[in-house]
Amino acid sequence: MQLPPPPGRTPAAAPSARSEPRRRIGDPTGEVLDGRYTVGALLGSGGMAEVHRGHDQVLDRDVAIKLFHGQPDAQLSDRERVEAQLLAGLDHPGLVKVHDVGNSPIAGWVVMDLIDGPDLHRLLRDGPLGPEQTWAIGHDVARALAYVHAKGITHRDVKPSNVLTRDAEPSSGRFGYVLTDFGIARRVDSDRLTATGETIGTAAYFSPEQARGEAVDGSTDIYALGLVLLECLTGEPAFEGRGLETALARLHRSPEIPTAVNPAWRGLISRMTAGTGSERPAAAEVANTLAAQRNAFLADARAAAADTAVEDAGPATRAIPGATHGSQTAQNSNSTRRAFVLGLNEHSTQPPESSEGPSTSGNRKPTPRNRRWWVAGAVVVVLVLVVLGAVLAGLLNQTPAVEPLPSVPGVPGERLSELYESVQP
Repeated sequence: MQLPPPPGRTPAAAPSARSEPRRRIGDPTGEVLDGRYTVGALLGSGGMAEVHRGHDQVLDRDVAIKLFHGQPDAQLSDRERVEAQLLAGLDHPGLVKVHDVGNSPIAGWVVMDLIDGPDLHRLLRDGPLGPEQTWAIGHDVARALAYVHAKGITHRDVKPSNVLTRDAEPSSGRFGYVLTDFGIARRVDSDRLTATGETIGTAAYFSPEQARGEAVDGSTDIYALGLVLLECLTGEPAFEGRGLETALARLHRSPEIPTAVNPAWRGLISRMTAGTGSERPAAAEVANTLAAQRNAFLADARAAAADTAVEDAGPATRAIPGATHGSQTAQNSNSTRRAFVLGLNEHSTQPPESSEGPSTSGNRKPTPRNRRWWVAGAVVVVLVLVVLGAVLAGLLNQTPAVEPLPSVPGVPGERLSELYESVQP
């Protein structure tokens, strides 16, 4: 695919290996490229190029100007041309759009859309991002990659500095995050632009197949995106270090996903960073999964864990039927923290048995199904005993009634009365 030359200008010729060396980019601010594009402030730089804010004098609009530095050898020129051709043939809201390309005494250049926002690498300097922002990044970039992969193109360098942020409300439908820098992208069916056995990309985000110098496809981009999303959630690269050490690390282990990360994220990132490309989901599947399970991905992992713990704990005085010894021990610990519950004192660790089934502890005697009836019965017995005791005490202390003597006339009767009175208490 060839870019049509702008009106009134011949196509930029690719310099050969014998061309006059291109001088290193100094400060190009104020330079005018092709009599049209004014170079402004530096926005960012990388190993092969730097990006400046610019202004299109013809259309009176701000643009981004990418200036390639280094020697104008044939390979580098091919990469510049391929990037421009690839991007010029792509039209997607999640990708940076190319408008023009050319050469100058300063450098080869590409004019692109200006995305007026920091790249993801700068955002991560302040620490991890929240689940909502990470979700938006994953959803936008996965949709952009799905479009690119459908065109037969592999990016090969998905990393935070190649994800640009755009000021866009989610309700606007615009992509808040766009993918850029196709400088090392390649078509699946095209010859590699690198020398045999040469591996290019960013070591921290290499897939295992990239680290081995093998052929790559869209699954390579999915692996890198999985590492980017993990870094968004944790604030740290999954594989730290530089160069060969970092690249080879993924050949021996999978990226470590902290247990504090939301389970939905853990599951998706584990699939995206599988050791072989055939085990990874396609970009469209990643985007669809994020869209379909949005609430699960936005849930706070710590809150979810706390809710689960509360639900699992249950009432402290109930035994779960069929519980294991470990869960019974944990339940006993909870019971210890509750004092005097239906006959349990604060030193007891044995809860009453559930009415739903017997205890699984074989060496424990079964307790009454309901201690309240036992307590009530004991109270009744005590009350009866108290009442009986009171009645008996009253009977024992009662003074017997004095029975009248029979009437006896004369002196015998008087003597009998005196004798009776003398023996009374």
